[in-house]
This record gives sequence, C-alpha cells and structure tokens, in this order.
Amino acid sequence: MANGYLFTHQTCLFKIIHRIEGNYYIIVFVPVRRYDLNADVSDNGEAQIPVIPTPDDFQVTSDDVVDISEGGWVIAAEGKDASKIGEYLADKLGLPFVEEKPSRRYIELSIGDVQDRSGNQVDNEEAYRNDIKVTNEIIDIVGKSVAGLLHGAHTVLSLYQHSTEMPDVVIVDYPRFPYRGMFVMR
Repeated sequence: MANGYLFTHQTCLFKIIHRIEGNYYIIVFVPVRRYDLNADVSDNGEAQIPVIPTPDDFQVTSDDVVDISEGGWVIAAEGKDASKIGEYLADKLGLPFVEEKPSRRYIELSIGDVQDRSGNQVDNEEAYRNDIKVTNEIIDIVGKSVAGLLHGAHTVLSLYQHSTEMPDVVIVDYPRFPYRGMFVMR
C-alpha cells in the first residue's frame, strides 16, 4: 500500500497517510466526515452524452459529427507516458499509433495544463480536456497528469462505444470527489 491510499471497511473510510518502519498510520473518515468532504459537490443534472461518470463541463460546439471508423485515422502522442496511453487507445480503437501526427484525421494525446472553457486553469491533478474538432478532423486529449490523460482516453472510448461518430464538442472533467473508496466484503 502506498501513502495516501484510501479504502473502506464496513461504514468507515480509511486513509493511510504514512508508512513508517513497516507500520501504517491511518485516519478514519466516518460517514459524517465523508459527507463534509463532499458537501460542495452538486448534481450535474441529466447526462447529455453516454459517458459515465457525467463530465463536469460538456459543450457541443456544432451539430456536425466526424466518423472515426472511416479510413485514415491515426493516434499520436507527445512524450513517453502519453505514448503508452496512446498505444492503449490505438489498440482499443483498432487504429494505428504513429510517431508524427498528420495534418488531419488524428487523435493526439499530451500531458500539460488543462483549461476550462473560460481559459482558467483547472487545479485538479486528474483533470483532462478533450477537444473534438469536426471541421479539422482532429481530436485533442490533454491530461494534467498521466491519470488525467487516461480519464480523457476513457471518455473517448465511452463515446466510441456508443457511436463511431464523434460530436463536435469540448469536454473538461476531473474527479468530483476527493477520494475513491471501495467496499470490501469478507
């Protein structure tokens, strides 16, 4: 177990915060504390797209779509970590992974700063932004970290599983909850 690892046991949430000389020190989050941690989370309303969880910000920029099952689409990436996720996405979509992107019909993955539609920096390490530009036939996936980039890739996969036609859209998302818990049954 790594520092900061979270898990649940019955009705309590535990957070391992340190491992010193083989001992784990934990903080227990009872249900009231979990509620407090998520007090500022609001309902996003009805989903506009077939993606779970519903992205925080989703804006369709036109009614046009682009079909990535049509020939000529490739996947490119900037950097070693982005390349690993790019190869994963290429395998899932059945598209070739290339070193250099062409002028159009490509999905590009990169790690960098993520901005919302207003141009403000998103401060969550797991944030991502997907820009699907139908007229240019380009899909940009930018993650603030490797985790964010993987979330962005999974969003494209979710859209693809629904339809090979991608909408002209900008998606900005990040985890809404400060932890991910799991329930372990014995």
